[in-house]
This record gives sequence, structure tokens and C-alpha cells, in this order.
Amino acid sequence: MFDIKYHFVLNVTARKPVFSEPKLMIDPIDDTICKCSETVGGFSYLLWLAPDHMHIYVESDGTVSPDDMAKKFKASEKLIIKQAPELIGASASKKRLWSDSYFVETI
Repeated sequence: MFDIKYHFVLNVTARKPVFSEPKLMIDPIDDTICKCSETVGGFSYLLWLAPDHMHIYVESDGTVSPDDMAKKFKASEKLIIKQAPELIGASASKKRLWSDSYFVETI
């Protein structure tokens, strides 16, 4: 059995500050990230939310690759936009929220 810990950073497309009020978005986004825990093979939660990116902590059993984890986190964008459209910039609702790239490191 493995216990691997990761630090992910997801950037908003073109680094636009779509989370206009990050303090108000923390709870809904953290809930969404926590719901991804089972699909990423472990436990996940939001470490920090900035206007143009977010940091995620993940504890994994090693059954899901980091690339697949990033794809699952990015797939949550529709739920995030739906939960608080008034707090997310209008440009995000018409386009993809997350950029194609991401940062991940083992910790």
C-alpha cells in the first residue's frame, strides 16, 4: 500500500482573475475538491485560492496517476461555475475555466 502526497496548482485560462472574491469562493470550491477525493484515489482539499489559480493537497493510494487527477479536478469546472456564477467573472462562464497546463509535485 502506498501513501503518496501531492501538491497541485491549477491556473485559470490566461491567468484572468475570475475568482473576484476568493474568500467567498473558498467553501464551495473546497466542497467540490473534496468530492473529487474518491475519484483521485485518496483524500483532497483546497489549500489556497487566489483570484487566478488554486492550490490543492492530495493524499493518494497510488492507483490514479497525477495526470488523471488533474483531469478530474479540471472536470469540476462546470460545478464550480454553477455554484457561484455571480462571483466568477463572466468570461469564465463562456469559456473553459482552467488552462491546459498544471503544476504537480510530490511532497
